[in-house]
Amino acid sequence: MRPGTKDQLEGMLHEAKGKVKESAGILTDNPKLESEGVCKKVAGKIVIVMVGLLATVIFATADSASASSGMSKPSASAKSSAANHVEARIKQLQTAIKITGAQEVLWNNLTKVMRDNAKEMDLLTSERAANIQSMNAVEEMKFHLKVTEAQAAQLEEFIPVFEALYVSMSDEQKMSSDTLFRTGRQGKHKRK
Repeated sequence: MRPGTKDQLEGMLHEAKGKVKESAGILTDNPKLESEGVCKKVAGKIVIVMVGLLATVIFATADSASASSGMSKPSASAKSSAANHVEARIKQLQTAIKITGAQEVLWNNLTKVMRDNAKEMDLLTSERAANIQSMNAVEEMKFHLKVTEAQAAQLEEFIPVFEALYVSMSDEQKMSSDTLFRTGRQGKHKRK
């Protein structure tokens, strides 16, 4: 099993536990339990998204490393930065969620965190590209640990601002957001 697959499965398990907790809160008329379930569900989705982002960063840096060693040219997707990816994601979210004027401050807080996180990932990617030729296997693993720790810290910053926006959303906005995080695409889905 690929390492990212295990993390994605853990994210999906976290999301499923959140759904159960949210449902239990609804059934028992316990808003606190329901809220905890929503948070856990969103956190699971974020783990899945971040694993995908980490895979993108790792593959992009691997492609640039192979290019610098003369093995092959990086693809167009490998050339795109985390900042470019985040800008596209922000546009996708904005279109899907349809932010209201009342949510503008919360939206701006979220996009600032997303952009700051992307800049940090681009700096780490550049740092790795600059040092890849001189890194040994242990240094490479330590660098991947550094990236993972940075992503964990980024999630710590992302979750509260996303949660604040999510709580302010209408049911329709939440459904759009849930679909986008679940599938990576806009579209309608049926809740079970």
